[in-house]
Amino acid sequence: MYTADFLIQKRKDKWNELHSIEHDKELRAAIGQELLKNPDLLNEVRKYPEKLIELVFIVVDKDKKTMPFFLNEVQHDFMNTLNQAIEDFNEGRITEISILVLKGRQQGFTTLITAYQLSCSILNRNFEGYTLADKSDNAEAIFQNKAKFPYGQLPDVLKPTEKFNNRKQLLFEKINSSWAVDTATKEVGRSRTVNFFHGSECAFWKDGISPIQGALGEALTKNCIKIYESTANGYNDYQKMWDSGVHINCFYEWWNTKEYRIDFHSEQIKADFLHEINTKKGWIWDRLRWLRDEKCLEAEQLYWYWNKYDKYLNKDLIKQEYPCTPQEAFLLSGKNVFDTAIILDRLAKLPAPIKTGYFAYDYDGLKISNIRWVNDKSGYINIYQMPN
Repeated sequence: MYTADFLIQKRKDKWNELHSIEHDKELRAAIGQELLKNPDLLNEVRKYPEKLIELVFIVVDKDKKTMPFFLNEVQHDFMNTLNQAIEDFNEGRITEISILVLKGRQQGFTTLITAYQLSCSILNRNFEGYTLADKSDNAEAIFQNKAKFPYGQLPDVLKPTEKFNNRKQLLFEKINSSWAVDTATKEVGRSRTVNFFHGSECAFWKDGISPIQGALGEALTKNCIKIYESTANGYNDYQKMWDSGVHINCFYEWWNTKEYRIDFHSEQIKADFLHEINTKKGWIWDRLRWLRDEKCLEAEQLYWYWNKYDKYLNKDLIKQEYPCTPQEAFLLSGKNVFDTAIILDRLAKLPAPIKTGYFAYDYDGLKISNIRWVNDKSGYINIYQMPN
């Protein structure tokens, strides 16, 4: 009996060998048939819907080429975080699943999360997924490019009877399952019962996040998976959520994306570039030395970052589009009076608190007693040094 991991590897091997989307289509059709007759395989992908993505989904890459949807390193890491959160929720270790994804450009999160919701809607009865985008044209792009087109390329045996409509919704009536995308406004989602919510580029929602959370209200079920992903947009609702400590924060540095590197045309060019890093002054050279010494990046990754920086007319864009720390992402994407480079340098040198929590006590109506410290990562007191 085939396992999902075995079939995924076979699909990868065949793609690496042939690079033929037509042959891959035949293989996907065979995998679809196997899913129908192999209950263990079907149960495996129901538990881990991301495996269905790697088994039968396709994607259009950055070069506009159609290819199998194999998760990259960052996407795999995110799925591990999500699966751990689901396990922790089911075991009672956390009370809700709410994940914040702070990202740089083009790391594939909207594509992944949309495909994941489609997998859930195909595999499960009574599933309702819901995505909110920052603008109507982005909502349309998500529907057409990241949902409708990939769904249309699935093996026919895996497609429930579906119905598209002008509300940007994919509805499977026989299994009472659906996914929809809309634009973030104050009145969205009031008549829904959502068990998977995705906020796309939520730091750029026109009305902010708080009013829309209020509008959704009871639409989100108690076990709803909530994912808010965005590039930073200064100090706003999203930054407050990030600092609140009540969500699972995921920050993915640009160098976690494997393709963000450039090979040198010659050893001489490489030697000259490394010499410049050691000798030149200025922000970019300080940054390159920090990336080399503190983050242990390879020369090809440093060269990629320098080339990105060199092509920007506004050099500060590199800090917004490809941030190296969450603090840099939030600070550099807003409008600041003070020198952000100095602020970031100071933040980097500040010690972390040794304890976070609050004080609890007993009270009998007359006096307070048994004052004690309680460790709590969401607490409102930070201790940086124990009392002497």
